Amino acid sequence: MPKKSKKITTFFIINHLAFFVSHRLPIAVELLEKGNVVGLIVGKSASKKMDREAKKIISEHDIEIHEINFSSSGLNPFKEIIGLMQMIKVLKFSDPDIVHCASPKGIIMGGISSLFYPPKAIVFAISGMGHAFSGANGTLGKILQFVYLLLTKLAFKHRNKKIIVQNKDDLDLCLKNKLCAENELELIKGSGIKTKLFEDVDLSSKENIILFPARLLKDKGFNEFIKAAITLNKKYKNWKFFLAGTDDYESPNSISRDKINQLRKLSFLKFLGHTKNIDDYFKRASIVCLPSYREGMPKALLEAQAAGCPVVTTDTVGCRESILDNQTGFLVPLYNSSEIARKLEKLILDDHLREKMGKKGIEFASNFEESLIISKILDIYNALLNLEQ
Repeated sequence: MPKKSKKITTFFIINHLAFFVSHRLPIAVELLEKGNVVGLIVGKSASKKMDREAKKIISEHDIEIHEINFSSSGLNPFKEIIGLMQMIKVLKFSDPDIVHCASPKGIIMGGISSLFYPPKAIVFAISGMGHAFSGANGTLGKILQFVYLLLTKLAFKHRNKKIIVQNKDDLDLCLKNKLCAENELELIKGSGIKTKLFEDVDLSSKENIILFPARLLKDKGFNEFIKAAITLNKKYKNWKFFLAGTDDYESPNSISRDKINQLRKLSFLKFLGHTKNIDDYFKRASIVCLPSYREGMPKALLEAQAAGCPVVTTDTVGCRESILDNQTGFLVPLYNSSEIARKLEKLILDDHLREKMGKKGIEFASNFEESLIISKILDIYNALLNLEQ
């Protein structure tokens, strides 16, 4: 017989606060509303701007935060070992029922620390593979990928676990590399979006804006977007290119401040910085472009479609499953700025096509409603803890 429902303690382990707010806070809020206890273990901030905003939002909820010494892109073994010891101490003191690990470093650190002080159950949510798979090339890339997979396999040693992947490619990667058993995998596409935010969208009031909704990083396709924008500006002076993402994110893929300062001088480019009201820009934009190198299931593209924006994105892991090619947008080859420009131009020139794709996108995005995703994740928690649904 299943055990009766009871108050549970859930701890999230994530690279940094901003990612928790954007992708996992709704789950935490749902748990709190059900009378449960929620804690959060995070590493060092990768962006001071994003971190400040995230702290304000989290402070509105009864969530215990533990900031420890690890970073999403850090490779210093001494610092990582200190962070691991700090994490083990927090888990031992807090004794959570379930640990939910997300983001590449959070998964590795959380999984390994749980080997020393195991919770009753653990969830690993793979929403991307990080720099090793999206930004590193050649021999270095192969070495980083080998090390990452080796550490991930070690992190997945807990007996009572579930690994959530957001796309079929990552599911196949886990099976191919024997990271876990097939019955331990769960495919849940995305972290969920609030479709209600876009119920008032008016396709007839869209502006001549092409929006890049991501941190200013090479592996988000920043350089390809800029090249396409420069090409298109020569013919379409009445179109503007907005970039909504922080420029202070610490990563091997960061764009230099000098380059960004030079680009700011171009009048057709508008750098919005970290934007907490990104939904307002989705409502205004006519087209959204994210030529990313690799994703889990990009929330920004799902929100863009919910707002009736046709999308141009890359035919790569995560991105290819986040749109309906030739129906809600276009897929283009990786690193191909000329093809990006060609597809954007096709949309610029055809109002009817933009409207048709926008309407189809709104329909498609309804499949990723936040409440549906949260329900699936809570069902996993309950199954692992053998609780009543």
